[in-house]
Amino acid sequence: MVESSYTFRYRSLARRREFFYPMTTTTTSPAEFSMHRPHNSDRTGAVRWVWSHARRHGWIITMLVLGAIGNAALAAVVPVLTGDAFNAMLKPTPDTSVLLPLALTIGFSQILRGVLQLGRNFGAERTKNGTSGTR
Repeated sequence: MVESSYTFRYRSLARRREFFYPMTTTTTSPAEFSMHRPHNSDRTGAVRWVWSHARRHGWIITMLVLGAIGNAALAAVVPVLTGDAFNAMLKPTPDTSVLLPLALTIGFSQILRGVLQLGRNFGAERTKNGTSGTR
């Protein structure tokens, strides 16, 4: 049973009736929030405490790291392939046959990059908010 009441410490506010409303709330649940499965964390040190929480959500952290690395790697693809396209066009006899494969490769790489960014952002949000998604 949880009981609470609101009171003011300052007499000037307590004298004015509109600012002084005592309130009692009673609930029948033992706690407002409860964990579905309690987790015993290792509290012998700061690193062990963080690791004991992080290893429960390994797939989320893996998604976050792979998304960040993939995003960084695929961000470098566009300038490299654009440079290849310019080099092909600046030859004495321009080679236009490489433009379509380069454009398709750039497009596919950026779609994949977007998916990896989504995974990275999802992993970061789930790590920040916990796995329940309600905080």
